[in-house]
Amino acid sequence: MAIERKDAWASGEAYEPYVGRWSRLVARHFLAWLNVPPGGDWLDIGCGTGALCQQILDHASPRRVTGVDPSDGFVAFARQKVTDPRATFQLGDAQEIPVADDSADATVSGSDKFRSRSGESYL
Repeated sequence: MAIERKDAWASGEAYEPYVGRWSRLVARHFLAWLNVPPGGDWLDIGCGTGALCQQILDHASPRRVTGVDPSDGFVAFARQKVTDPRATFQLGDAQEIPVADDSADATVSGSDKFRSRSGESYL
């Protein structure tokens, strides 16, 4: 009998207490270091549960933030938790980013690896 395995990190609820809380702490320093002028459009590739997007909204005064992630569970979690109308979350990966070319003033990623929806690593 084969055992079906599920990715423990496919759920935002499971991921958030372990990684998301650290993402927010690091993000504050990361955003200060980037020093992007206010009013820009941001793109977060591999946005996960939206922790970095929320910090951008709270500390960088963006016009808009778009988060992209290949995980249905993470995108659903981010949409539920990040309610600022300047934020949108979409399914996608680093090879097929679902936004127009040159549409972001700043592109960031809090992820150490970009993965496709099939799980292939880009880095």
